[in-house]
Amino acid sequence: QNRSFALTWAGLAIRLQSAAAHQLDQFGVFGLILSMLGLFLIFRRPLLSRATLWIAAAFFVFALIYSTDDSYLYLIPLVLSFAIWLGFGVDGLMRTISGQRDESPSSQRESTMHDLLRARYGKRLSLAFGLFVMIYLFILAAFHFPSVDASHDGRAEQFGTMAMAQMPADAVFFAKG
Repeated sequence: QNRSFALTWAGLAIRLQSAAAHQLDQFGVFGLILSMLGLFLIFRRPLLSRATLWIAAAFFVFALIYSTDDSYLYLIPLVLSFAIWLGFGVDGLMRTISGQRDESPSSQRESTMHDLLRARYGKRLSLAFGLFVMIYLFILAAFHFPSVDASHDGRAEQFGTMAMAQMPADAVFFAKG
C-alpha cells in the first residue's frame, strides 16, 4: 500500500500548520525561542548538530508526506531534537548571564564596571534564569497533564471484558486497532 505523496497541496499545508501548532503547544513561544538559540549554539558541536538536524528534518518531512491519520507520531523525534536544542539554548544564556567566556589570550581585556557587576551578580542571575526556565517547563507539563492522564479511561478494560465474554474457552485472541 503506497501512502507516500498521497496528500494534496492543501493537505500538506494543513499538516505543516498542524506540525507548527504541535511544536508551539509542546514548548510555548519562550521554549521555541530558546530552542532556536540552542540550534544556533549547537553548531559548536558539529556531530551533534548534524545528527539532531538530520533527525529533525527527516522525521518532519516524513510526518508531512506520509499519508496516515497518526502521522503526528512521527513528530516525536522532532520534539526530542527541539528539547536538545532547548537545553543548549538555556546553557548558552546561563553562561552569558554568569559571564563565562572563552579565556584565551585574545579574549583578555580590561575589566569594566559591567564586568565587575557581572562577576558579583552574574552567577545569581544565571541561577535565577535557570530556575525560571525549570518553573516554565513544569507549568507546561502541568498544563498538559490532564490531556495525557489515562488513569480514568476505562475503554481498554471495557473492551477486554467484552472480548473475554464473547470468546470460547481456551481461545487465542488477536485484536487489531
